[in-house]
Amino acid sequence: MEESQTFEAPAEVLDALIELAYTSKLNLTGVNMDTIGQLLRIASNYGIKILKQELSCHIKSTLSLSNALEFFNHASENSLCQKDIQLIRAYILKKNFMALNEQSNGFSNISQQDLESFIMDDNLGLKEEELFNLICGWVKNGYPGRASLLNHVRYQNMNEDFKKNFVDSMDDVNVKNAMSPFKRRSLTNSKSIALNPRNPNEMVLAI
Repeated sequence: MEESQTFEAPAEVLDALIELAYTSKLNLTGVNMDTIGQLLRIASNYGIKILKQELSCHIKSTLSLSNALEFFNHASENSLCQKDIQLIRAYILKKNFMALNEQSNGFSNISQQDLESFIMDDNLGLKEEELFNLICGWVKNGYPGRASLLNHVRYQNMNEDFKKNFVDSMDDVNVKNAMSPFKRRSLTNSKSIALNPRNPNEMVLAI
């Protein structure tokens, strides 16, 4: 006989679990993000597959700019299936990265590690020039620790005119310090690490 386990949860979480037990369905209309997060934690901690499945369906059907980053945080922290996490990542990276940056005040609600994983992703839907300017903006506007992210910009894929001119325009000491390895490596024509171009947002096949 398995040992029983108990936990405390707000009324709305218990209501959702009782509904799931009786109907095998979740009605999450109007439920706030804290409740979603708690349900994901319960599903993960207690291995409740049907709860994970229902939450997965809810996340995929309601994914939007207003909740994408919170869904990503909760899904990653509570071991939602990798397919669903990748779906949320794709939504963030492909076409919504700049909009989410503005809406979230520079991705203030995700970890440096997760932000770095976005910057390194082949599917990030930004030109390298856009990414460079975005990171410089973070460094100049309250996130000096993000200067290290400049190491993940794929400089060899930049427009040549941009590459020739951007170093002279740098005036922030954090940006200059982060760029110094690149200046030694690339501007002196020494060997640099080769990185693949990022995957395009859309592909057109011409025959």
